[in-house]
Amino acid sequence: MAISNIVNQCQSRVELQFGDKTANAASILELMSMGAGQGAELQLSACGPDAERVLDALAFLFENNFGLPLED
Repeated sequence: MAISNIVNQCQSRVELQFGDKTANAASILELMSMGAGQGAELQLSACGPDAERVLDALAFLFENNFGLPLED
């Protein structure tokens, strides 16, 4: 999963929140168990020495549709 791949390359702790559920973004299982589908509103937070860099990388990933073509 692209999110956890990016997060596992950093030193910061990154969490993703969907509604009342929070997951460690480094864990594919935790991310999948959130049940957030396409179009869901998510909140990302990071704490650590490279927090800003990892959040920028994740924002780029989301903004660019994870490198997938846009659906019509």
